Amino acid sequence: MMFLIPNINVSAAPQFVSVHIIDSDPVIDEGNFVIVGGIWHQVSIQDDGLLDKEVTLILFKGNLKPTIKNISNYYEWIYNPTANIWQSNPSYTEQYFQLEKSKADAQSLDFCIGVKDTLPNKIYFQQEWTIEILYDGVVEYSKTVIVEKPTRGFAKSHGDHINFQIDPFKQVNKKASDYIMLKNTGNIPMDITISYDGLDEYLSYVNSEFKIPQHSKQQYNIELNAPSWKPQLFKQTGVATAKVNPYYIVEDEKSGTAISLQTALVIDVPSIDIHVGHSNYVLQTLKSKTGLSFQYKDSVYLKEGETKQINAYVSGEGSAKISIDVDENIEILSITKNNNEVPLSFSTYSNNNEEIEIAIKIRSKSENNHGYVYYTVETDENEDIFSTSVTVGAPVSFKEQNKEIQGTSFITVVVLIGLVIVSAYMLYNHLVYGRKS
Repeated sequence: MMFLIPNINVSAAPQFVSVHIIDSDPVIDEGNFVIVGGIWHQVSIQDDGLLDKEVTLILFKGNLKPTIKNISNYYEWIYNPTANIWQSNPSYTEQYFQLEKSKADAQSLDFCIGVKDTLPNKIYFQQEWTIEILYDGVVEYSKTVIVEKPTRGFAKSHGDHINFQIDPFKQVNKKASDYIMLKNTGNIPMDITISYDGLDEYLSYVNSEFKIPQHSKQQYNIELNAPSWKPQLFKQTGVATAKVNPYYIVEDEKSGTAISLQTALVIDVPSIDIHVGHSNYVLQTLKSKTGLSFQYKDSVYLKEGETKQINAYVSGEGSAKISIDVDENIEILSITKNNNEVPLSFSTYSNNNEEIEIAIKIRSKSENNHGYVYYTVETDENEDIFSTSVTVGAPVSFKEQNKEIQGTSFITVVVLIGLVIVSAYMLYNHLVYGRKS
């Protein structure tokens, strides 16, 4: 992305000038380009006939060229089109120029340059410098630029938990209930990695970039590629790590900017909670070592006199004795285990390859007298009691019955009317002719 900079009363000024960190968009502060100390930048010039002119790029501190030039206040680079040579002047600026990322053609010229970080050690500290572009030794472009202290910043926003509900014993691809939002609050692009120990092989990030530009944020949308898991609960914390890639850093020294910028920043990201089990069921682990588990409904709703089937499930490795009971407002009509009828108390064995379905058919008795279905589950380690709350509402109203009649198919209505007519005719014959005999 290029920015048009107003000419400064010079008819030969470059048509376009852009200053930006390599492979990034320019950052503008009150109309001035920002240069970050110790970081590689490109100064891009667009103009016609650039190969006919010697182009000089100068950066200096303040608005007047210093009389005593040094690495803290003055830089100069030259492109000689006749010899196709890039030069650094004075000599100390050589290490602040990258030939392989500089290029020249008839319409554009890119200088890949840097400025040593000599700024005070204060976050976002700024100095005003001047950039000049000279054609054949004549200043054709001059403008203020802002030189900033390199600063890293990394933050998380949005929620603290990401949830997945996965059906047991099924391979599924599931989108997360929420997303991760990370912010780069510093002035240098940062490479990002996100890790959830033990889950990384099952997680993928959709339409997400793992480089966050300076002063930007990135949303990470997670998908879970779940294998055929048995019912269980996963709760896994995660971390995000941000680093400044050495690709951006000018200096190679063993202390100072280069080292401090490459130190990783690590923050917590939302934890991932995975519920492998039936939707809206409570999952209780009976044996943590073998994963023996019991699932049941927390609550159900019935109308007075209504019959309903509620299910419970056993999974994992191990045996258990299960007893089903209800209070006085609920009646048990039948209990089956994997479609085979069983008594109120029965034993079962479960393995890791499937789950056992327990179906309990119940009927409610009276309105507003709520009840419970109780499950007593005994293993060789513990005896646990769980329950399903049953809320009993009013019986089916006349209005609802009328709705059901209105919803009856046309053929059924015709058949019913026919039966009524036949019955009336038979009754008439009986009354009229039966009496004569």
